[in-house]
Amino acid sequence: MEQIRKFSEHFKGAGKTWVNEVMWYDVQGKNLFFHLAPADLAPQVERSRELLTQALSQIANDMEEQSSLRDREFVIAASKIVKDHPFIFKRLGFTIFEKESDDENIDDMSKLGIEGMRKGITRSDEAMATISRRDFLEKYRTREKETDVGASAD
Repeated sequence: MEQIRKFSEHFKGAGKTWVNEVMWYDVQGKNLFFHLAPADLAPQVERSRELLTQALSQIANDMEEQSSLRDREFVIAASKIVKDHPFIFKRLGFTIFEKESDDENIDDMSKLGIEGMRKGITRSDEAMATISRRDFLEKYRTREKETDVGASAD
C-alpha cells in the first residue's frame, strides 16, 4: 500500500486527477485519458475490479459536474495493459485500436474525430481503448440525483 501511496503522490504532482488506488486521469485536448496502476502494483490492491468500476463511475460523474470536463469528446486509455487484456476493455464498452504497420486503425480513429491519435499509440506493444462521451456517461454515470428528484416529485 505504501508503494501505491508514493505512486499516487507522483501523479498528483504531475497535474493528473487521482480517482482511487487503480486509476487517475488527465485531459489532453478534447479527450479525457485515464490511466491504470501498473500491473506490478495491482496484486497489492484487493477488489481491483470493484475499484475499476467505481473509478469509471466517478469519472463519469466528474464529466457531468465539472465544467472543465463537460466538452470532452472521448474517454481513452492507451497502454500495454490495453494490448495485453483487450477483452476487459471490450466488456467495459470500449473499442480497441492497435498500432498497425500501415496505421489503418489510426486513420479510422481520425475519421471518428479522435483528436491527436497518431501520437496516442506510440509503440507496437500498446493499444488504445476508446469510448465516446455519450456512451461512457450512459454506461457509467450514477443516477442518484435523478432518482432523488423523481422521488421528491411524488
